[in-house]
Formats: sequence, C-alpha cells, structure tokens
Amino acid sequence: MSFTSKEKFHSKDLSYSDLQKRSRQFDDEFGFNIDAIEEYLISEAKELQPDGDRSSWGKALHEGNQTWVGLKPDQLQTTYGEFHEICTELDFSRVRKIVDLGAGYGRLGFVCSSFSDEVHFEGIEFVKERVAEGNRVFTSHNLSNCLLTEGDLSAENFKLPEADVYFIYDFGRVEQIEKVLLQLAELAYNKPLSVVARGRGTQSLIWNNHPWLSQVFDSKELSNSRIFYNYEP
Repeated sequence: MSFTSKEKFHSKDLSYSDLQKRSRQFDDEFGFNIDAIEEYLISEAKELQPDGDRSSWGKALHEGNQTWVGLKPDQLQTTYGEFHEICTELDFSRVRKIVDLGAGYGRLGFVCSSFSDEVHFEGIEFVKERVAEGNRVFTSHNLSNCLLTEGDLSAENFKLPEADVYFIYDFGRVEQIEKVLLQLAELAYNKPLSVVARGRGTQSLIWNNHPWLSQVFDSKELSNSRIFYNYEP
C-alpha cells in the first residue's frame, strides 16, 4: 500500500506559482526544515565569500561545484506537481528503481512512493546537509524504499547506480553532463531504461549526441521536461 494517494500531488490545472505554493505546503506537511538549512548554507558561504552571490556561493562552499546556495527553495527544487506529471507517464509495473541525479531534498521520493511502495528511489545530491535532511524526513514517514546519498556527478570516479529510470538536469558544465550520458549509454546495452531530462542543455546533448536515446523510439514531451526511451514504451 502506498504511503499516500498519488492524487494528492495532482496539479494539472495550476499555474507554476501555485505549484510552488502547494509544494511549500507539502514540504511543511512532511516536516522539512529547508529554509533553515538553506539559510545556514548561505551564512557559511558568506564567511568564505562576503561579496559573493547565489551564482558564486555554492562554488565557494562546495569545491567549485555549482550547488546553487542562495537560491530560494522554490527555485532550487522541482515541484511535486511536475514530478506527479512525470510519474503518471512511467509504467510502474516495469520500474523497480528510480535514480534522481541532483535530488535536492528528495521530493521525488515522496511522489514515487505515492505511485508504488515497491519502487526503490535513490537520490544523489552533492550537499551533505540536504542529504541528511531528506533522509531524516524519509525515516520519519517510514519510507524505507527511499534514500539520498552524497555524490559528486562531476567526479572522475563517479559511477552511476543501475536503475530503470534516471532523472537528469542541467547540473553542471556540458562535458560533465556528457560524461553522465555516456555512462547511461553503457548501461543501456544491457537493459531497457528511461531518461527524464529537465533543462535545455541536457535535452540538446541527448538530441545531438545520443541517437540511441533520441532517434530510435519516440520521446514524450511534458510541461518542463522530456522522457527519452531506449525501448518501445
């Protein structure tokens, strides 16, 4: 039995600002302390770079990685409603694991669990404070199928975990995103997978550099993302 009804997150007819407002309400309902954590990260970054701003604080605090410290939580995270729209297009009868590459606080884990408590969700996030908070909230709701892990997607030794569905964003430089897509290509030799791409940069790379994902089977365009498949969905 799912932890809550998936219809809880249904938001098809709402404006984006209303989607953000509802997402804040869900964050509060689930018990997240996002504002306090982001304010702490800003204060830490300002000590290192007093004259910086949101374009530079994350890099100063996290070894040159753009972690968007200073963005408002509404801007930092994808809305629950958008995740619901995406999950509605996934065939959960064939999905056993979903990996979110740049997961923030793990909102996607809640939406996935509303569709199926048998699917395993792993979110990879660079910022340890976000990881700890997401896992705390998962535990408080007994979501043992959900886990956030610390990971640097741009690291030379980063290796993608195997999954059925991957969420990928414009998380860094072109060459960093391309490195992850090449790993996905290797995994795709052995199994069917879906890639949910959010961001023009990532989608452009898939269209131009990865015909195995973009040219063989039809993709699905959604409000702010596109689902690519290496199989007939």
